[in-house]
Amino acid sequence: MKETDKRMVEMVKRNAEAISDSQVFVVMHAAELGEEILPVIQMGLAVYLDKPVLILCPESRRASIPNNVHKLAVAIEYFDDSGTKEEQVMQMHAATLRLMHAAGLVK
Repeated sequence: MKETDKRMVEMVKRNAEAISDSQVFVVMHAAELGEEILPVIQMGLAVYLDKPVLILCPESRRASIPNNVHKLAVAIEYFDDSGTKEEQVMQMHAATLRLMHAAGLVK
């Protein structure tokens, strides 16, 4: 096996262990998701490990979520990403709490 393949297998194993130990899988949606391999692998592992998928998405990227991703997500929360960095962080925090509530992790 090539060295790159060995590293890839090790990366998948590490991520599978981490995801299997979690109650849910939360992902920040990015339209350029296919440009990075790790988020794609993690989403696939979450699906294979039957983890509830929760998606946090900037409002500006709402239209970029594919239909099949909508179908598999337990919850999707959007946050306003048009303000200042500080406002965006506050909006993201509120959306994250809504996701946690949807998953039954907070009351």
